[in-house]
Amino acid sequence: MKIKDLRTGNWVMGNKPFQLTGNLIALYEAREDARKHNILRGNQLPKPIILNEEWLLKFGFEKILENNYVKDLIRVWIDPTNKITFIFYDQKFRKEIKYVHTFQNVVYYLTDEEPTIENNEED
Repeated sequence: MKIKDLRTGNWVMGNKPFQLTGNLIALYEAREDARKHNILRGNQLPKPIILNEEWLLKFGFEKILENNYVKDLIRVWIDPTNKITFIFYDQKFRKEIKYVHTFQNVVYYLTDEEPTIENNEED
């Protein structure tokens, strides 16, 4: 995971999943952000979170068929090898996505809306 790929609000993994806050300009700030929440220790770096069904449901996606999820104009399909394909607006945009923060960024860039977790039990 590259620090340039992270934005405020992205979910990453420390000792447990946590949401980045503040203005991320450098890796140092990401570490400090995590230390403030007592989630990372020492020089430990945040790790990406694998995007899976649990996270799709947290972001408000509805399971419509086996391995198929939908929310507004976004459809997500999980293939038998756990590869996740993101489909935006009637299959005109397809992208394989592996991590939660990448998913958040793609949704934000395409819709101008930040994907949110309505019932955040991680805080």
